[in-house]
Amino acid sequence: MYNALPIPLNTHSINLLFLQRIPLEFLQCGAGGAALRCAALASTLDHRDANASVMKFLFDVLYIRQARRSQPPVIALAEELVASNGEELMCALLEAAAIHLHGYMLPEVAEVMLQLVHWKHLNSPLGHDWFNKAVARLPIDKPATPTHHQCLQFHEYALSGSGENYLKTVDREVLPHSPYSPDIALSNYHLFWSMTHGLSEQRFTSYEDTKN
Repeated sequence: MYNALPIPLNTHSINLLFLQRIPLEFLQCGAGGAALRCAALASTLDHRDANASVMKFLFDVLYIRQARRSQPPVIALAEELVASNGEELMCALLEAAAIHLHGYMLPEVAEVMLQLVHWKHLNSPLGHDWFNKAVARLPIDKPATPTHHQCLQFHEYALSGSGENYLKTVDREVLPHSPYSPDIALSNYHLFWSMTHGLSEQRFTSYEDTKN
């Protein structure tokens, strides 16, 4: 009899398993670029479990630099991989979110996009951001696609803190935001995988430890 696999048997789950168990060997084998390009194409999958598998793989690639256990050679290979494929990946994710996917599937996509924005900011804070380019490349010749004005408005809302201003107008509490994303409040961090990653490597013995 065959032993049951701990995760669904699909390409992105297998890539994720390799990335988690043998990251250096996986990134050195030369398949990383093809895996990212395949994931970009699969980002439009209108199936919750399949899409979540794709986003989990992408997130883990982007999170390698922040993970405490990552070794310098692994970080260097991951950064090279993201630098070569990040712009196209951002374009694919934004198009998937704007055109192809249902609203309930967007949190995972948004978290990957946030990690891409963070990565780009750390590596080239003065450069032309990938998100701006992705907005400009959204297709305008398909039904129900955004107009040029809507694209500009979307970019403004995403980067200028307009979300915070709107919350203030409707008398909702606004908490401090992270330095690289003015529309993501600290109260929203429990929604993101990055918090899970960070907490998974910590051990708390008292309530005081959780506040430090």
